[in-house]
Amino acid sequence: MSVLHDDEDFHSECLNFARRLQSAGSGLVYSNLLRLEFWQAWRRATARRGLPSYSISEPDWQPPASPSRTDVYQIGDRFLRDFLRNYNVWEISIGSRLLDGALQLMGRYNLKSHDACVAALAFQSGFTDIVSLDRDFRRLDGVRLWNNGIPGRRAEHRPSVR
Repeated sequence: MSVLHDDEDFHSECLNFARRLQSAGSGLVYSNLLRLEFWQAWRRATARRGLPSYSISEPDWQPPASPSRTDVYQIGDRFLRDFLRNYNVWEISIGSRLLDGALQLMGRYNLKSHDACVAALAFQSGFTDIVSLDRDFRRLDGVRLWNNGIPGRRAEHRPSVR
């Protein structure tokens, strides 16, 4: 979500990576919490920058001129569903076994709860490649993090706070 708008740093790089994954026939494994996390990130991104000017499956799509707040969330949900439609997907429900694993990972690696759920999902599904701009996943043993070094490069571009 942090590279949602086409004029943001690394947007093209992330979009090209997503397209390469799609071309390679890659699959996505995710939990049923994805929509909740996406909606929250969508809320922050659109509050700061407005709606993106494109759609994954319909590049010429334009958002409504004056969307209501409900419209904004529905557009976001459509955006996510369009994105997921481009891949072989497996949605895994969060259950007590996964939550127990997440709790262990929170304690062992000092992860935030959602990151721990993502990691537990990776370990329990056997798909331990994670694509994320969240640097916290670097702390995990047994996970391969795909982010092309963007978090570090992004930090280099930000002005230092004094």
